[in-house]
Amino acid sequence: MPLISPLWAVWLLAASAAHPPRAAADPTIAAPSTESDGAAVRVLVDTVVIDRRGTWSAGSDQADLIPGAPGVLKKSIELQAKDARRTREAIEVEARLVPQVQELGGPACLLALSIETRAASAAAASDHGRGRSLGSVSSSLALKAGEERLVDAYVSPKTGGKVALRVRCDTARHEGDDQVDLVSIDLEVERRVEGESASILGDQQLVAMLGREVAVTVSDHTTLPADGDEARFRRERLDLAIAPVVVVAGKLQLEVRVNGDVSTVGGGDPAVPHPIDRSETFLLRPLEARTFEIVVPGGVQDGWSDLHYLIQVRTRF
Repeated sequence: MPLISPLWAVWLLAASAAHPPRAAADPTIAAPSTESDGAAVRVLVDTVVIDRRGTWSAGSDQADLIPGAPGVLKKSIELQAKDARRTREAIEVEARLVPQVQELGGPACLLALSIETRAASAAAASDHGRGRSLGSVSSSLALKAGEERLVDAYVSPKTGGKVALRVRCDTARHEGDDQVDLVSIDLEVERRVEGESASILGDQQLVAMLGREVAVTVSDHTTLPADGDEARFRRERLDLAIAPVVVVAGKLQLEVRVNGDVSTVGGGDPAVPHPIDRSETFLLRPLEARTFEIVVPGGVQDGWSDLHYLIQVRTRF
């Protein structure tokens, strides 16, 4: 039987996000950030209805959401009873989903879900025109990649009809290949070493397409005190891959991956590389700067110790 009930759905993305606005960054590198932004997730919801007409779909909806910023899904549904009179009940279901920051290696997404069902109101949509509450449900969902969860939203005592939400998550990614979707990235790499003056190893302006990765290498050689009669130097190489992934609720998800190594060349001992492997994900407003720190301890045998790299990114989109 074709669906003739009026159905509508809309995702409302709240303007506020999990993190308050930050002060404008200084021209120099700021203190490293220790908080985790998490990552944007794509939330997919199928609204499933069971009533006189059998099991049918009231629509499939999706939205990209960032941790702490709620997505609201609204549906107007008419349920039909199996009695001879075909009793009808018009309801409004409102689901509020708030992603939480997920830990590395954890579930694909963590969602706080709250659902409220009300009797449909003939009045104009406003707080005063809302119908009486018919019930509410709250749940916390931890979903793995490809996993889905069916959550009961409402069971009608009037018609025997039932509404449930089938929820699943995916990775939020930019769709399309529009050449105008360009992101400017200011990258700065500062080095601080015990006993040496701080120095800027890299200060570059990069441009990347949204959804694509841009790569850059920063390297340096620094002369070290001789090991007896043997000259030696510190060899440094950092390979950075920076990907502007997606824009959600006015924020850009930026992924930064750093690989490389530091080693002492020369002297009486063979070079022992100190590997670097670090990944960070940020959710940035335009012109917001974010800094993270990589520490390479070193030691007496290396001729240096307490090596720090401060890596700052700032974007315009």
